[in-house]
Amino acid sequence: MQTFAPFIVSLFGGVVGGIAAGLFFNRWSISLIGNLLAGLVGGGLAAHYLGAFGLGSVSILGGHLVSGLFGGAALMIITGFIRKARNGAN
Repeated sequence: MQTFAPFIVSLFGGVVGGIAAGLFFNRWSISLIGNLLAGLVGGGLAAHYLGAFGLGSVSILGGHLVSGLFGGAALMIITGFIRKARNGAN
């Protein structure tokens, strides 16, 4: 039976990645809650696809946390970019 620990670590990494990306890329920041939610979804997607591609055997800190960080940051930036483009803001 598979444990939920790697998934939870990826979600946590996604939240941290989304918030950190919102701080570093202030132009595309959604809001604190928006960055958090986009990071959470991005971390969850990263965890899902990490397991789907057979990379679930990678260590928790080495694989799941880092993929959650990047997944959360990427989804936050993409969402913020689309939001700014739809609003016509520079």
